[in-house]
Amino acid sequence: MQGPQGAGKSTLAASLQALLQDQPYGLNVAVVSLDDFYLTHQGLVDLADEHPENKLLHGRGQPGTHDVPLLKNTLRAISHINDSDNDLSTTTTTSSLFNGQGDRAPLSIQIEGPLDIFILEGWSLGFRPLPPATLESYHAQPSPIPPPSRPPPYKMHDHPLAAIIQINANLRTISQEVYPFFPLHVVIRPRSYDYVYAWRLEQERQMKALNGGRGMEDEEVRRFVDRYMPAYEVWGNEALRAGLEAEEGEEAGGREVLELVFDEERRVVQS
Repeated sequence: MQGPQGAGKSTLAASLQALLQDQPYGLNVAVVSLDDFYLTHQGLVDLADEHPENKLLHGRGQPGTHDVPLLKNTLRAISHINDSDNDLSTTTTTSSLFNGQGDRAPLSIQIEGPLDIFILEGWSLGFRPLPPATLESYHAQPSPIPPPSRPPPYKMHDHPLAAIIQINANLRTISQEVYPFFPLHVVIRPRSYDYVYAWRLEQERQMKALNGGRGMEDEEVRRFVDRYMPAYEVWGNEALRAGLEAEEGEEAGGREVLELVFDEERRVVQS
């Protein structure tokens, strides 16, 4: 399940879990977040030090900031959880640690088998890499065609092409290592990605109200979302993706896709 920060994908996934576990379905459902597979805080610090020129990798969020081997091993174990009586545990991240920079939490999430349905939710799940030539052409346009689903100025222009290409390569790794585990892809797409600023700020304030005020200040939240916007403008651009698929005959890896379009109040206005 893919949806931008603050769109309510975690709430939707939890509601779907409760619905399917209740009667008349009575299914066993587990939900895990991609956010729980970020690198450790020290790992993120080291990553930023290794790529001083790529500001997109200076903090958690973009492809490249996740522990992909750990995620793949967890998914492999979950895919075989019904082959034995073994339960398993997975990592979790506490985003309020290190003043909102986040770190692995000491507690883990327990997943009990057998399972009927497993849901992995994350902001970039389903984004697929683009050919470098497409990225170069798109990035070079002051007013890209097709335009991103948000008004200018565009945040991708705050970063050099090399940084975008590097994230694209990291996304390719995730698409190859993670996506094949899933036959169904649910997409929450806002009418405008500008909604994410207000949604994510609301989310941070709610978290701080519950944890004693630990987390990011409002301006820090905006800068945090700024780091995600290039991905929404490039890999979240439905017209750009559709054009590439029509040109190259690509499909979503054989997966069924359900898309829900949200307005700013998180109401479904199209599916």
